[in-house]
Amino acid sequence: MTPVRIGAPAVQHLDGQTIVDATIDTEGAAYQARFRVSHGAAAAGAEPFLAGALPVAMALGQSLRVDGLVSPQLLTNLPSIQAIYHAWNPSWRMIPVWAQPAQSEAPGGRGVACFFSGGVDSFYTLLKHRDEIDTLIFIHGFDIPLENTTLRTRVSAAVGEVARAFAKPLIEVETNLKAWLIRHAQWEHAHGALLAGVALLLAPQFARIYIAASDSYDMAVKHPWGSHPLLDPLWSTEHTTIVHDGCEFTRIGKVARITQSEIALRWLRVCWENPNNEYNCGRCGKCLRTMVALRFAGALDRCQTFVRPLNVAALARTRLFNNQSYVSSYLEAAERAGDRVLVRALRDNLSGRYRRGLRPLAGRLRQWARRNAVRATLIIKGSPSATAAPRRKNA
Repeated sequence: MTPVRIGAPAVQHLDGQTIVDATIDTEGAAYQARFRVSHGAAAAGAEPFLAGALPVAMALGQSLRVDGLVSPQLLTNLPSIQAIYHAWNPSWRMIPVWAQPAQSEAPGGRGVACFFSGGVDSFYTLLKHRDEIDTLIFIHGFDIPLENTTLRTRVSAAVGEVARAFAKPLIEVETNLKAWLIRHAQWEHAHGALLAGVALLLAPQFARIYIAASDSYDMAVKHPWGSHPLLDPLWSTEHTTIVHDGCEFTRIGKVARITQSEIALRWLRVCWENPNNEYNCGRCGKCLRTMVALRFAGALDRCQTFVRPLNVAALARTRLFNNQSYVSSYLEAAERAGDRVLVRALRDNLSGRYRRGLRPLAGRLRQWARRNAVRATLIIKGSPSATAAPRRKNA
């Protein structure tokens, strides 16, 4: 079977930016993967592309060959990384990886950075390590598609405002690797590899890079997720440590803490649907659950990025999480707060009664459409039975 192959990376400098390219061959098709760094040095090794390609090679069950140098520590950790992926998704096979180990000395004068999207988790990590973190990193092409330049520009400007408010430099990284990765592998399991790839790309600039945790420890041990406390540190190298941060609190707990920052309440961004390029739509599951947590903290009215009031009816019928078991913690918080309106809505949400109720309705609508389509066909053909009045049943 033909291996997935990563060509030797090429580095170029253009208009103050650093661009790193590599060709990835998969099943006879070549993909030109690219990272563009707004300023500062970028790694010339193959580690950023290896991180992005490993989930794909495992999903395809093909070996991975790297025409470039890779950190010996990372090479040593690859079997453990693969074992975790395989445990989460047995269809992802353990594969051989061929690469040449790099021999390099740690560059001096490097700092500490964190990935920053403007969401609850990244705001929590920034505020927690405010004195240690000296740079923020925003990735174009991670949660916002590269082709959506309107929303990217808006979010980039907002993240820039946060960086200025905290007096931190901002590095923006643009990559097209996600578009290739999700063709072959599940994003929910693979997205952490792309974060790791960007961290490895920026290794010449940073000795430590924080990845904000999505889950608390109790949830992380139950539910596999591509960025994970077991997985993220294994992407570290001899010279750059990748830290998975923030598992000590639930999302509700994090929201309560970030509401102490007016900067967070001014720029908080959580929406993953962004209809009409809205910053926060206030209608999707992620927006609704964040608004609920802000209400628990008594800060919903102070958060400037939610322009719509909390729609309790939408809360009852909208899927809030991929794994609905998370709703239980919100219901428990509502019960502790004595918020009867939220208790009722969250109970209805957890039961799925409204979502289930839509399915029979959709089925009846489909049946009605089919019947009328048949009737219209008969009328066109001139069938008497189609135009005759329906018979009444005997009483």
